[in-house]
Amino acid sequence: MGKIANVTFYDASGTRYVFIAYPLDSYFANDGAVYVFSQRTTDAIGKGTHKLIYIGETGELGDCIINHEKWSCIRQYGANCICVHPDADAQGRLRKEADLIQNYNPPCNE
Repeated sequence: MGKIANVTFYDASGTRYVFIAYPLDSYFANDGAVYVFSQRTTDAIGKGTHKLIYIGETGELGDCIINHEKWSCIRQYGANCICVHPDADAQGRLRKEADLIQNYNPPCNE
């Protein structure tokens, strides 16, 4: 599992959350996290940007990603990256997930 880069996403109020971007085919331990499936593109100087496709949270990241119920939608929208924000606190994850979904309105969260 090779880290691509750190990426920052913001909620509707401007709170920033730092995620670690990984290739879509990465495997993870069963730790708590907020995660984002995204389509990452890079410009001519190598700067990456992300189109957010799905935002979720889980207490068991590894199993959640492998068995994700939205894979067909995630692939349909061209995801090539998964961004992970580790968080062991279940209530914190739920709040962050809701705030990020409100700000970005990703297509596979509908």
